Amino acid sequence: MADQPSAGDPANFDTLDAYLAFLEANGPMGVAWFRLREDGLYERIARRPPGQGPELFTRQELLDRFGFSE
Repeated sequence: MADQPSAGDPANFDTLDAYLAFLEANGPMGVAWFRLREDGLYERIARRPPGQGPELFTRQELLDRFGFSE
């Protein structure tokens, strides 16, 4: 069973938006998620050390990072 993907594996989702919604829904359980900002960038929402700035990504960067084509 160790080679089966977990529920949070991006491969289990049809779209990036579905995967991002899953991450956000699990945010209260300590899962990092991505918030779409007004400037069109996505901010990774997770605990970070004091003084560390936000991690920002374009949509294309998230598509590439998680293996989605669109």
